[in-house]
Amino acid sequence: VRPIYAAVQAATVISDTERIALGVHVRDANPSRASVPGFAPVLTVTKMDGAVITFAIRDPNNPDRKAKPVGVTGITYFSYIGQTPPSTASAFKFEGHTGQTTVSIDFGSSVATGARVWLSASYFNNRKQSGPASSPIGAIIGAGSTMPTLLKIAA
Repeated sequence: VRPIYAAVQAATVISDTERIALGVHVRDANPSRASVPGFAPVLTVTKMDGAVITFAIRDPNNPDRKAKPVGVTGITYFSYIGQTPPSTASAFKFEGHTGQTTVSIDFGSSVATGARVWLSASYFNNRKQSGPASSPIGAIIGAGSTMPTLLKIAA
């Protein structure tokens, strides 16, 4: 079946109308480029466990929806340690890329308990072009609930 489908799709004597009538996909002769995401995601801290901060990244137009917005391939996320958010984006530390809308960052023992951490993120498209960064959100290391390992297993 695939060779016949491919032959129909490649045949120059068959019109696009005839291909559609046969149920064959008509390729876009002039595909449009993916647009750069025009809006920043909204971040919300969902869990804090010692030095591990978990946060949700949501579409500001559909904040209750967990999926990424249409045209968004992934998310780049950053952190900054300090009492106030940095005044320039270049001060943020790159933490990673993800296709998930929930992210955890383990700051480990290198960041003192009580330190303030700022998080930011931006969407990118399939051409790896980034949109605007989110407003920074703050969290305090060690401010969340920490359960002993034995209790975590039993819970």
